[in-house]
Amino acid sequence: MSESSNQDLREILLALDRKIDALDRKIDVRLAEVDSRFAELDKKIDTRFAELEKKVDVRFAELEKKIDVRFAEVDTRFAEMDKKIDVRFTELKGEIKRLDERFNGLDKRVANEELLSRSAFGAIVVGMLGALVKYFFFSE
Repeated sequence: MSESSNQDLREILLALDRKIDALDRKIDVRLAEVDSRFAELDKKIDTRFAELEKKVDVRFAELEKKIDVRFAEVDTRFAEMDKKIDVRFTELKGEIKRLDERFNGLDKRVANEELLSRSAFGAIVVGMLGALVKYFFFSE
């Protein structure tokens, strides 16, 4: 090859190198822009995530408070019901004792009535036997 063609090739290579350098600079600039955009998006996402996390924490705390209040109400209701049940149970025990005493009194009355009934029945049987004996043996 001749020297002029070598020279032309060098000039073409130099021009290509310049264009490649220019493209590299443009790519570097675009990459820097993309990186800055990603950094901005990352900041926005972090900010929004932090806000969302705060909102969730606040809502969760509110729910916990509501749940605690409800449980306290339920506990007080159970305590009231427990007291009422204890009172009613005590009243029921008293009623059972009174009924037991009445039953014992009725049992004694029934025993007395039974004794009287047996005695009356015995007297009727003895009287009938006496009447039969008088009728058969002393009927003259």
